[in-house]
Amino acid sequence: MRSSDAATLAQVSASNPGNSTWLSANAGSGKTRVLTDRVARLLLEGISPENILCLTYTKAAASEMQNRLFERLGKWAMLDDRALSNSLTELGLERELNKQTFKQARTLFARAIEVPGSLKIQTIHSFCSSLLRRFPLEAGVSPNFTEIDEWTTQALCTEILEKISADELSSISLTNISKFISDFNLKDLLTDILKNRTILSERKSHSEIHLEFGLRINESFDQCLNNHFNIEDLKLVKILKSGMENGGVRDKAAARKLSNIGSVNLEFLKTLEDILLYKNSSTKRPEYSAKINSLASKSVQDEFLNSHMKDLNKLAERIEVFRQTRIAYEASEKICALYDFSRVFLSHYTNEKLLRGWLDFDDLILKAQNLLVDPSIAAWVLYRLDGGIDHILIDEAQDTSPTQWKIIEKLSQEFYAGEGSRDKTNRTLFVVGDKKQSIYSFQGADTSELNRIQKEFKKRFEEAAKPLKELSLQYSFRSSPTILKFVDKILDKPEVKQPNELGGSEGHISFFSKLPGRVDLWPAINKAEQPKDTEWQSPVDMPGKEDERVRLANLIADQINTLISSKNLIPERTGNDYIMRKIRAGDFLILVQRRSVLFHEIIKACKKRGLPILGADRLKLMEELAVKDLIALLSFLSTPQDDLSLATVLKSPLFNWSEKQLFNLAHDRQDRFLWEELKKRSHVFRHEYSVLNNLIYSIDYLRPYELLEKMLNQYEGRANLISRLGVEAEDAIDALLSLSIDYEKQETPSLTGFLSWVSTSGFEIKRQLSSQKNQIRVMTIHGAKGLESPIVILPETQKRKVEFRDKILVGEKIAVWNSKISEAHNIEKEIKSKKFDGLEAERSRLLYVAITRAETWFIAMSAGELDDKCWYEQIKNSLQTSGAKKQKFPTGEGLRLEEGNWFLKGEEKDHQSLSPKNRLPDWIKKPNFVNKIRPRYLIPSDLGGSKTLSKGNGLTEEEATLHGSRVHKLLELLPKYASEVWQEHSLKMLKANRLFDGSPEVTNAIEEALSVLNDPKFSYIFDENVLSEVPFSAHLSNLKNQKIYGIIDRLIIGSNSVQIIDFKTNSTVPKTVDNIPLGILRQMAAYRLAIKEIFPDKEVGCYILWTAIRKLDFIKKDLLDYNNLDSS
Repeated sequence: MRSSDAATLAQVSASNPGNSTWLSANAGSGKTRVLTDRVARLLLEGISPENILCLTYTKAAASEMQNRLFERLGKWAMLDDRALSNSLTELGLERELNKQTFKQARTLFARAIEVPGSLKIQTIHSFCSSLLRRFPLEAGVSPNFTEIDEWTTQALCTEILEKISADELSSISLTNISKFISDFNLKDLLTDILKNRTILSERKSHSEIHLEFGLRINESFDQCLNNHFNIEDLKLVKILKSGMENGGVRDKAAARKLSNIGSVNLEFLKTLEDILLYKNSSTKRPEYSAKINSLASKSVQDEFLNSHMKDLNKLAERIEVFRQTRIAYEASEKICALYDFSRVFLSHYTNEKLLRGWLDFDDLILKAQNLLVDPSIAAWVLYRLDGGIDHILIDEAQDTSPTQWKIIEKLSQEFYAGEGSRDKTNRTLFVVGDKKQSIYSFQGADTSELNRIQKEFKKRFEEAAKPLKELSLQYSFRSSPTILKFVDKILDKPEVKQPNELGGSEGHISFFSKLPGRVDLWPAINKAEQPKDTEWQSPVDMPGKEDERVRLANLIADQINTLISSKNLIPERTGNDYIMRKIRAGDFLILVQRRSVLFHEIIKACKKRGLPILGADRLKLMEELAVKDLIALLSFLSTPQDDLSLATVLKSPLFNWSEKQLFNLAHDRQDRFLWEELKKRSHVFRHEYSVLNNLIYSIDYLRPYELLEKMLNQYEGRANLISRLGVEAEDAIDALLSLSIDYEKQETPSLTGFLSWVSTSGFEIKRQLSSQKNQIRVMTIHGAKGLESPIVILPETQKRKVEFRDKILVGEKIAVWNSKISEAHNIEKEIKSKKFDGLEAERSRLLYVAITRAETWFIAMSAGELDDKCWYEQIKNSLQTSGAKKQKFPTGEGLRLEEGNWFLKGEEKDHQSLSPKNRLPDWIKKPNFVNKIRPRYLIPSDLGGSKTLSKGNGLTEEEATLHGSRVHKLLELLPKYASEVWQEHSLKMLKANRLFDGSPEVTNAIEEALSVLNDPKFSYIFDENVLSEVPFSAHLSNLKNQKIYGIIDRLIIGSNSVQIIDFKTNSTVPKTVDNIPLGILRQMAAYRLAIKEIFPDKEVGCYILWTAIRKLDFIKKDLLDYNNLDSS
């Protein structure tokens, strides 16, 4: 059988909707297609979309699957019978295909999108959210709860911490725990408490905790210590001290320590541990064992301590034994403090969320689980759900946590209920995953738990006589045979293989049997020696030029540049065959284990060489230069006396000042603030002063988002930042704008409040790095899950120590502190040992995920120290056993495993030729092009006719326009505020709207506007219910159906009438309405016709308010005849 047939049959078998299936899918084996195929086949079997539940791991996966499915269903709706028949046959449909089948297939798209609730393809969190919204009372949550993100959670934690510290009773627990958190951030501890809230919420008494550590309940540490040591031991200490005083330097140092012992206490114990116990282990003795017959130098022991050595050795042995007791007491004290504080904190946290109607992501899972487990309500909820879910599909099973599996178990319990099931409906469970790709243990994934769950499901289905099929997909539709052969060698290594951790023993088979492949291993770059003398101006936290990571980053960038510029070829799949084409930037995917120095150095090196690169896959928002510059701007606006922030803003791309310009401004300014100096010299720095002054006067009524938007768009800040910092700065800018909107949703918007909120949160954004942009991608292996690339570079294969970053470690019965290994109790050591084994196995899976991202070329490198367990040695050993040959690389002689013909003639023209060009239409190149299709809008000024009686008070046309704009703006904005602040706000409003500068005097406009607003006969015009500055557009049948656009100053809409009021600031006012200039009459007539079209059943009246003399004129209908609109 051809490999394509075998691969297709395996997918068809797995997508059979009649069987419950547990599918193990190798990397690149097309599991997403199997999922969509199975859903499509379920729909073809007549299953209603609302009876199908598909749970994915990420929103992106859910979106991709839904798009694929709807694309297929949409195509079916348009295919003819023959093409549709071929498509359904390829899907594996076993029943006879006829007209009825085709009709059914063509209607699926409409059914899927029209059914209420449609197809439920969502993440587990999204499903739990919908479940809680359906049963809010049963779950004990607000029906309109809000899901909060981690940043809101952090802010809430900070707020709760302040409340706890201010409360006399609660602060006791905070004081107790503060004794043990000097070595890490309290916020990190709160994060861990929330992560482990289930076990920390358990009511464990101090007595229970003491018993866990083998301690007596009513015996304190001091009591226990005095029960084990007494006055005779103090005498021995004095004898030991006297003897050591006669010895060498070390003995005398020990004697000085012993001289501080005056009684049996903690100092007594720790001093003797220091002197009487070995600190390091060896082949002959364990760590912290007694120094039998080696308590002091040989000469001191022989001459001064000989007669007491037996007693001193026994004392050392007792100290060795009691050390574990001391550690047990200290550990139990810390854990008691942890549980006490956790109870207080979690109680506050729960109450605060309840008051605000908030749920975090963990709440969604935990409350949904409780809803389905609680015996008092679970039966009712499951009964209501029983008629809704007949088929459950689980994607990425290896990443699903045990808590999430409990929800799935409850949802599917009727699937294998036998006679007790709802009806005879064939209900199925489909699970797909790959244990070899389980790399999210920090989010709760557990492969050992997954094995248990698989066995449990299999047992239950067999008992119900509905066997659970266990299938696998071995064929890869991604990687070449060379890559997969190498992967199998890696998995066969004994140091990699972990029982029940890496999945089944099935090998990998490439669907593209002829596709060439390469695996390269560059020689490792040794760790560089630290230079003794460094240049004083070099930052101490930045690696030097000779640092091994910097050197490797430069070599990687140089190699990429060479491969692209020298027109090297790479295979590209084309159906079952391949072609050779030129390498381009988008072919490279560089994977790192973490975003450390090497990560940033690679990005920097590529940018330095002008290589197209997408930048970091995750951004710490407050560390981005564009964000720092914008925050500096907001800080200055909040506090204009902040010289540093103003200097930062001027030097930033927002104004692009040089060091010399800043020095000239700042130098010799005496005691003046920098802003005062800039204001004083505003005639020199007109642009800078105008922008900043305008923004300062805007802060009283513009929200943080509006201030940022004004700087970025009106003053071209966005363009300036991107031109200097690159296009990746745009993601950070957009994220900051998005955060400012989120802030406004949660708090009353204020500039100082936003600055405090954003600066205390560690906002991080995830960027979507698309391979379609033909740019190099650099990301973590975790971030690359699900991606693929022709060339994958893995530069971090050196020795890496497994670290326990969690502050709290959780065992089966109890949570403990993560202590130093030397001070760890046996319970903690046991938890750490189990966790260490799990992390080591996960590192092997992480390497598997990294390699299987590659389509044809995998390159491994190293910079730093190596050891036997590191990835570099594993890759090297696998290559050697695979028949790899020596090859010259930029770092020296390495190894290359190469198969297939890499030297075929290239058929690729260039990257642009592969994608359709977006050609500009010819009309856009014509200099005198007139768009005849787009309708032309009339505005009042197009209607012709004079709008003034004379020149008036001698103002020029520009001056009169500016005066009118000022009055109009004040009449628009001031009524929104109390009359007491009108005078004060007038200047600010004019400055903020750039209407302050220029002739005539601004006070004239202010006085004119205030005189109108303070006139009681016009109060109804400025009522809060009256519409102001009302934009409108309408067809005017009297002008050949042309559209007119305008803005009405005030519009009063009554039950039977509409009043149009227009402000006119003419200095010369007509004596009667009959003398109103023709231009004004035409404008008002157009307004009336437009409003009449919008409100055909209401009487429309037109008024003019002459602001200079505070006179309101009603315009008679006969003056507003449509003939006045004739502008010919």
